[in-house]
Amino acid sequence: MLVVMRIALIAAAVLGCGGDNQGAGVDSPVDVPEDPVSIRVTRQSVPLAGLSVVFHRADGTLVDTLATDSDGRAAAVTGPNGSVTAFTTFASDPDIKTFLGVQPGDELVIDGSTNATTPMTTYKVRVVPVAGAVFYRVSVRCLVGTGEQVAPAGNPIELSVTTTCLAPTETLVVALDGVGFPIESILGAAATPTENGVVDLTNEAPVTAETAMLTIANAGQGGMLESSRASGQTQFLAEVDAGTNGTHPTVFPDLDGATQTVAVTGQRPVFVWGAATSTQPIDVAGTQVAVVEDPSIDRATRVVAWTGGADANFAFGQLSVEATGRGLWSFVGPITPGTSNLTLPALADLPIDAATRIGLEVGVGRAEGGPSAQEVLDELRRDGGWLDANNGLQARQRTLFESRRTTGSLGLSFATATISF
Repeated sequence: MLVVMRIALIAAAVLGCGGDNQGAGVDSPVDVPEDPVSIRVTRQSVPLAGLSVVFHRADGTLVDTLATDSDGRAAAVTGPNGSVTAFTTFASDPDIKTFLGVQPGDELVIDGSTNATTPMTTYKVRVVPVAGAVFYRVSVRCLVGTGEQVAPAGNPIELSVTTTCLAPTETLVVALDGVGFPIESILGAAATPTENGVVDLTNEAPVTAETAMLTIANAGQGGMLESSRASGQTQFLAEVDAGTNGTHPTVFPDLDGATQTVAVTGQRPVFVWGAATSTQPIDVAGTQVAVVEDPSIDRATRVVAWTGGADANFAFGQLSVEATGRGLWSFVGPITPGTSNLTLPALADLPIDAATRIGLEVGVGRAEGGPSAQEVLDELRRDGGWLDANNGLQARQRTLFESRRTTGSLGLSFATATISF
């Protein structure tokens, strides 16, 4: 997933006093241009051209409708708290994605996942065998149908990989002992998989393993501990464990510059992410967001509402709209803590006031940490991973295992409803 950053555009203005205007003594007002909001739409980093993008101001006024260029980009001036909506082709039904509460200078990114038409590529990864290894696990950006493999005979050995990667990806091979713990890893530079090709890692220096002590406090019943380390586009997912209170030794590849994400999942999952570390405490109760319930939508005003979630600072969700046809509409945006609603823009291509049935999913979250909570929140709300209509809301929490620019934490709460009219 691409990490998105605010663009800092500096406007230089020359202010002059009226030389012939005796006694005025006041600088003349100068109009400073507003920074545009930009968006880039890709699938696995491959640009998607010709997609329709709609820009609105905060009051709902239509600014412009543009097509993405050859690099998947479009930009317009919306002013503060506007919205940007992209009509994508990631799902079989019309698939609409809206960023709410955008700010001047925002750079939004939607990087779509694979779908049923994405081709699969099968190839080999070549490595030097690791002493004591019984299994090998290969990680690339978009692995499909390839799990742990018993090491074949030979030196070097070749591991079969099947992916749907459309763009270059790093390759991480983890050598595992008989109980599934990493012994050593090999990390290769980004390469584009080719059918029946070979990615040769025999000259790459091995990476040793490190045991990280993950300590959970104030966890409820039934949660699961999930953790990962990532380097570039590759990711090592550690073994899933019961999310019980106490210390959980977890073995990771000791990758230079890696990021680390730890989640305690369940009905109210929490995430903590940042630079890789050998010790990491997770206070579940202190990170959780208040429960959200009773989602609803007013078709005429396009107001999505819910109860609870009083300490949340952003919301996201999806409408599955049935009228003469079916459409998917995903959204994400910041909210003021204590707020329990948001308004979607008016879209002529999806008139939800004529819907006969709407499946509504709403999630709220509280982002904290980093240099400021606002910086963490800004990164999340500009990340189109929340908007992938190929996944349900709870599956979208996997987005948080991607590399993050800021160190922080997030608590989530979800609610769903099916409404007939």
